[in-house]
Amino acid sequence: MKFFHPVLQLGKESGELADNYFLHVINFCPRSNFQADGFSINKENLANGLLKITVKLKQVAAMPNYEFITPVVHSIDLGAINFPIVESMVEVTVIGDVLQEPTSNARSTDAPTTTKTGGTGTVSTGSATDRERPGDDPTLFGFVR
Repeated sequence: MKFFHPVLQLGKESGELADNYFLHVINFCPRSNFQADGFSINKENLANGLLKITVKLKQVAAMPNYEFITPVVHSIDLGAINFPIVESMVEVTVIGDVLQEPTSNARSTDAPTTTKTGGTGTVSTGSATDRERPGDDPTLFGFVR
């Protein structure tokens, strides 16, 4: 079972001391019974301009299992990060708990799983989309403050 390459979008809200970053990750899974299972952030290489994130998926035996390509979305609030380099990188790796092939025809809700690594993607902080709060645009409601 192979996970497709993650699709990434990085957004930011400019701040006085550091910008607030938001990451949207979409993984296309080959079956309908996958769901998001959290994420982890590794800041060990942040001084070199690299933030590593691992998004986790899991295949659930109790969910309908169809051979449909199914998107699984992670929306991650990274918070305030002061990247040392303007064109820093965010690297995302996908891992997932995949159900092992059944040894019988009986359907089990606690089927054993195997952890598999999927695709990896990167996005530059230089390409982050600036996000405005709804009240920041004075023309939004037809009047100027």
